[in-house]
Amino acid sequence: MNVGPSRDKRIGFPRSLDRLEAFEGAVGPLAQVVALNCSEETMMKRLRSRGRFDDGVEGIQKRIQTFKTTTKAVIDSLRRDGRVTDVDADGPVEDVRRQMETKVAPLVEHRE
Repeated sequence: MNVGPSRDKRIGFPRSLDRLEAFEGAVGPLAQVVALNCSEETMMKRLRSRGRFDDGVEGIQKRIQTFKTTTKAVIDSLRRDGRVTDVDADGPVEDVRRQMETKVAPLVEHRE
């Protein structure tokens, strides 16, 4: 796989509009992002089950609030540009995995 600004696969992305602008100015535009969409209840359950020290209820609620007030604007901006691939992450983990394989594989194949 070729790695570079136009072919690099990254997990995570800029979490605010100003960071998105800085990132894209330095590296180049994000071609596509994958949004794993689920309810707060599902998110809480899955994060709590990981057992990490920072996955307490208060920490998770703070991350959800940060998403709503900051990160959602980034996704909305990218969505307006047609650069978001949505995955319904409320179902069983195996179903989410299958959706990821189905929806992400064509994006990766197209970019290589």
